[in-house]
Amino acid sequence: MYPQNFYIGLDKKGSRLWAGICEAESKGLINVAFIRGDISLLESYFGPHELDEIWITFPEPQPGGETSRAKARNRVTSAEPGLARLHRILRGGGLLHLKTDSHLLYRYTLDQMRVASLIVDWCTDDLYG
Repeated sequence: MYPQNFYIGLDKKGSRLWAGICEAESKGLINVAFIRGDISLLESYFGPHELDEIWITFPEPQPGGETSRAKARNRVTSAEPGLARLHRILRGGGLLHLKTDSHLLYRYTLDQMRVASLIVDWCTDDLYG
């Protein structure tokens, strides 16, 4: 799986990391690492412009489920601090991929990217259709 690349999985839930570790081991992958941590601490794990790509798959919390503005503001797909944090650790021309099955989160993230003045290169409402 692209041996020239190095992959790092980050999650706060140990069970999801364990599943990834087991799969990497079963496939003999040596170009992967895993961090158990919180995405809000991303800048303590990586320096400015250190990453080429970031994949966010099925992030939480979902929009509309928050009980306070503070929780909504801390969402990884909010313009500040979430998307701004990701932008700071991506190299120039780096890519941010978002995959979600929530149309509400998808629309929210597109709006937040506009607020943060980030460029959307490509998006689709129906990835598998």
